[in-house]
Amino acid sequence: MLVAIISVYILLVSLQMWLLFGTINKALDKENLDFATYSAIGSVIIFLCTLFFLRYVPDIPTGQNKKSEDENDNAY
Repeated sequence: MLVAIISVYILLVSLQMWLLFGTINKALDKENLDFATYSAIGSVIIFLCTLFFLRYVPDIPTGQNKKSEDENDNAY
C-alpha cells in the first residue's frame, strides 16, 4: 500500500514540475498566456491532490509511545 502511495506521489510531483516548467516558459514568451494560465491552475489542483493524499501516509514509528510520554509528564 505504501509503495502505491509513493508511486502516486512521484507521478503527481513529476506532472506538477512539468506543468510549472511549461507555465514559466510560456509566460516568458507572452504569446501563449492562455496555456500558462491553464498550466498554473492545473499545477495548483495537483498540489491540492498531493495534500489530500498526504493523510494516507502512515506515521513514522519512532519507538516511543505517545501515552508513555504523557504518563511521564503526570508523574511529577
